[in-house]
Amino acid sequence: MKNRTPEEILQHYKLETRLADKLRHSNFEERKRLYSDVYNEFITKLDHLPQLNLSLYEKKAKVLFEMVHLLPFLDREFNYLELGAGDCALAREVSYLVKGVFIGEVSGEIINKSKYPNNFKFIRTDGRNIDLPDSIIDVAYSHQLMEHIHPDDAVLQLKSILRVLKPGGVYICITPNRLNGPHDISKYFDEEAKGFHLKEYTVTELTELFKEVGFKKVKAYVKIKKFRLFWPLFIIRNFERMLSMLNFKTRIKFARNALVGTLIFINVIGEK
Repeated sequence: MKNRTPEEILQHYKLETRLADKLRHSNFEERKRLYSDVYNEFITKLDHLPQLNLSLYEKKAKVLFEMVHLLPFLDREFNYLELGAGDCALAREVSYLVKGVFIGEVSGEIINKSKYPNNFKFIRTDGRNIDLPDSIIDVAYSHQLMEHIHPDDAVLQLKSILRVLKPGGVYICITPNRLNGPHDISKYFDEEAKGFHLKEYTVTELTELFKEVGFKKVKAYVKIKKFRLFWPLFIIRNFERMLSMLNFKTRIKFARNALVGTLIFINVIGEK
């Protein structure tokens, strides 16, 4: 992936913050179409987006990195739902290991147009509702999606995910932690997210939201290479409380340390 010039980064920042403001200040009805509209405009106007210019090696490495989250939960008889599937590279890999793959996107512009596997089904979403029957999905997954959902829609999306999960099914949600952010294009310019990360969460905030919508069990874990270490939630809450008491510069210097960043990166599993 090529390094972008300062001019390209500034162009990206101006476009993303302008479009993100449309979402931030929109009402419930407007957002039914806005998610799709703003992301289509964003992707078509920027040809230097990092996610659109990954090398083959980078794409394969990304898929392998994410498969670590999923492999313990996959089965030949399972249906898999991925929200924010991007170029579908991960979903294609999963398709060899499960019965059915459903992918949900607010924008069709980023989807690779080549032939899908036979067990693939593409679902356009409005960022809130998932057009699937109740209790059909065994494993739902999103990576870097939750922070893109308007906070007023987050509960509705989680309720939709819970509805389509089978009893005992799981939703694996991966999202960056607000305490060492911002993590969108704002990181080059601001102290808080002003781009498409409409709300960045802490582990504490997200696990509480999962419980609020009705997930029976909620766990958080740290991913270190091929290993997953589950954190007791009370330890995470106390650690995040300590970090939140620091001023921005001190917190960022500490929380962006590789080890601390790994410890607080949000990997949450909700079970129906």
